[in-house]
Amino acid sequence: MADHPLTLRTLKIAYPDLQDSIIDAVSGTQLSSLSLCDYPRFYIHRTSSIIHSRWSAPILSSSECLDILRRMYLPHLRRLELVYEVDDVYGSDEGLLQHVSTAFAGLSHLALHRYRRDRTQSVPYLHIAQLLTPAKSLRTIHLNLDLPENPGPYSEDSEARGRWLLVYKERGCEPAVLLQECTLLEHVALLGHGLIGSMWFEFYPPRFCRTERESFLASIKVNDPRNSPPPSPLFFSRGGPAGVYGQYDRRVTVHSVAA
Repeated sequence: MADHPLTLRTLKIAYPDLQDSIIDAVSGTQLSSLSLCDYPRFYIHRTSSIIHSRWSAPILSSSECLDILRRMYLPHLRRLELVYEVDDVYGSDEGLLQHVSTAFAGLSHLALHRYRRDRTQSVPYLHIAQLLTPAKSLRTIHLNLDLPENPGPYSEDSEARGRWLLVYKERGCEPAVLLQECTLLEHVALLGHGLIGSMWFEFYPPRFCRTERESFLASIKVNDPRNSPPPSPLFFSRGGPAGVYGQYDRRVTVHSVAA
């Protein structure tokens, strides 16, 4: 498609509409990065009464998200971010995840922000990871899965934060082990929230560990972002603060261990 009138490489649409004409216009282009996202972040919208009162948050349903992606032929896509709310039927985003895993042969980074419409539903995080295993080109996967144990951003509930710390390693380690079938995979990141904001916890596949059963508490180190990660079994790297409207406050890196 060298003669295509659009030379767009990156496209980010907050709260896209199925009727947006640009969705069809970019099909067949050289687009390498696509974000169907939220602004402000939907998890902030849920917890902030000020933002909730000033902005609507019409995020896509999982079926609407799939409809949009099926209309787009993007052979050069390398980075994809999706924000969606699962339809009422349990497991209704299976078709979306299967499409993402097979439609973009060169996809290297995937970020999923998956929200539950039915707040009583559990989150099949291992099944989600299993559905992503056909995407063998993936190097990094970021998952915001709206886990019920997650206390939400800036939560002052110390007991809820404590419960989250007890389960987040399992929620991140098990997908990292499962997704090591993606042989290029560098890490799986899980979004967590705390008193001072939100952060990505990065879990590395077992092949990056020095031994199969290294302790998670082997070492802690604040890292200069210019350094190359990770020199130790457990490695924390913290970036600078960022606004709640776009990126997240910091990044935390944790090695996975084999089962």
